[in-house]
Amino acid sequence: MKKFTSILCSLVLLTSGCTQATETVEKNSDPVVQSKVTTAKDDVSAEKSVTLEEPIATEEPVVAEEPVVAEEPVVTEEPVVAEEPVVAEEPVVAEEPVVTEEPVVTEEPVVTEEPVVTEEPVVAEEPVVAEEPVVTEEPVVAEEPVVTEEPVVTEEPVKKSTLAEDIKYQENTLVLEKFDNEIANEIGTIIAELAKERNNAVTISVRLANGLTVYQRSMNGAILSGATWLEAKHNTVMARSISSLGLFASGRTLESLKLNGNYANVGGGFPLRVKNAGIVGSVLVAGLYHVNDHNLIIEGLNAYLGTDVPLINEDNYK
Repeated sequence: MKKFTSILCSLVLLTSGCTQATETVEKNSDPVVQSKVTTAKDDVSAEKSVTLEEPIATEEPVVAEEPVVAEEPVVTEEPVVAEEPVVAEEPVVAEEPVVTEEPVVTEEPVVTEEPVVTEEPVVAEEPVVAEEPVVTEEPVVAEEPVVTEEPVVTEEPVKKSTLAEDIKYQENTLVLEKFDNEIANEIGTIIAELAKERNNAVTISVRLANGLTVYQRSMNGAILSGATWLEAKHNTVMARSISSLGLFASGRTLESLKLNGNYANVGGGFPLRVKNAGIVGSVLVAGLYHVNDHNLIIEGLNAYLGTDVPLINEDNYK
């Protein structure tokens, strides 16, 4: 109350001072000054009223300081119970609905992929049967007629070869590794045995190049003229270095070759060749048809050498 009384006294003194100042100004006839004075009065009045209102309100609510009880309602902090409802975190049950992941059943309807049945109708591709008609390629049967190549039989120009060519082949194939009197007798004996089996009335002879007769035999039924033919055939072989049938096949005559004397332009005389030595003699047969005389010699040499040189068949040259 003492404070209130002193404040009130101050206001009274201030008011009285202002009144005096106002009266002094009013006596002044200057309108501007009077206006400022009037404004000052109003301000002072306003301050009086404000001053009176402020003290009343501000000091009475000093009682509001006692309700520091407003601080006791820190109970607002006790409702940390709001934190206990961490139960809101327990509803992690929201995470349990990972069931939303279980509905991967949406993936199970990969059944939409099972209807790859749409691919099964690759049956449309099965009609690759269109490719099976590679049967068009099977008629490679047209290639099978490679039989045209098999008939290389047509190349058995053994039939188309000439008589002279076949005889030349015989002369070049039936070659001895060595030769002596024993071999000469062995060859002659083989030919004589073949003639005996067939009852061929022939005379067989094996002679050296110098004319020496190493082997000679006349089979049953042989005639005297046979010996003359053997001489003529030997002379032809040694003069021409070919078989007497080879000379016949050449188509040349004794006259054209200027072979005057005892020579023969028929088969039955064959040269005895030794490897790396040349002609060392002749083997001779007389008494049969001249081509058969020749073939009997070839058979004997085949038997001795172990070869299989074809015989001469005149039908191949007709």
